[in-house]
Amino acid sequence: MERAFDASPSQTAWLVAGLCLATAVGQPVVGRLVDAFGPRRLYLTGTALVGLVGTLAPRLWVLVVSRVLLAFGTSAAYPASMSLLRSEADRTGTRSPSGVLATLSICNQTASVAGPAVGGLLIGVGGWHWLRDQRASVPGLSRAGRAVSASTTPAMRAAETGVVGVLLFAASLTAFVLFRMHAAAARWYLPVLGLIGGAAFARREINDREPFLDLRVLGDNMPLLATYARQLLTCTASYAYL
Repeated sequence: MERAFDASPSQTAWLVAGLCLATAVGQPVVGRLVDAFGPRRLYLTGTALVGLVGTLAPRLWVLVVSRVLLAFGTSAAYPASMSLLRSEADRTGTRSPSGVLATLSICNQTASVAGPAVGGLLIGVGGWHWLRDQRASVPGLSRAGRAVSASTTPAMRAAETGVVGVLLFAASLTAFVLFRMHAAAARWYLPVLGLIGGAAFARREINDREPFLDLRVLGDNMPLLATYARQLLTCTASYAYL
């Protein structure tokens, strides 16, 4: 893509940074929206967004925008799946099926392992444009439209989606990512803004009756904190290796 658009490495790095930032914000945001509007709408909307990415993008910034759309689109899949499993368990009075959860986990891990090899093959055969081909979103929409129940009752009102918390969360992450993209002493204000936004976010979420992210659940919950710590170390090692 650098060669195709005559772009610098710092410019094409936004293809990765934009995706990571949008995913970090999108996962909890979409999870919250699934609670408000039900999994079917969010899953179909997310799959449609995946199909909008720019296979024939004329400029690099169009690709960056498409990566952000891709991140928000794919962020809908997992929260919608979890919501469907939970609602089905509540409806039938049974525990969530461990086999389905294991299958989802295996698919995620397999895709992350096979993705680089398949991507390299596609680039070698047809160039980077083949990576942007989104024909798979069409059967995805078709299957989801039939399989995902439209009768799932939202668990909360749309007004309870915690817009202020979402904005503070996104602002804090964005400030840190912008500093990380071009770390320099002259840009000291970015991590400061990130810390201020993070502190304001934490204070609001702890005191809010309907928090965007329920930080109170972390208090004195060592097993959950240990799980998050292990996941953080695993992802750090994986990304460092890549």
